[in-house]
Amino acid sequence: MATEKDGTGRVRAAVIEAELKESFGGEWSRGYVFPSISRPLEEGKLYTLDPCPNDWYGFWCSQIVQGFVPRRAKPVVQPAE
Repeated sequence: MATEKDGTGRVRAAVIEAELKESFGGEWSRGYVFPSISRPLEEGKLYTLDPCPNDWYGFWCSQIVQGFVPRRAKPVVQPAE
């Protein structure tokens, strides 16, 4: 990241080089991991860089909790009527 400062030392402009990469989130992750947007950046448009919203730790914790959730067992023998 390159910054441009004014006479008082405050940053007034910054340029950053970022590499876009594919993300594999989606419905399967139940809101913990988000998919990427597959389209190129447009020349002359302004974009913001936000922290990554993905929560891989939370996703894996949810997988562990799912392992503790009791599953409804199917009866081996059907009850007699």
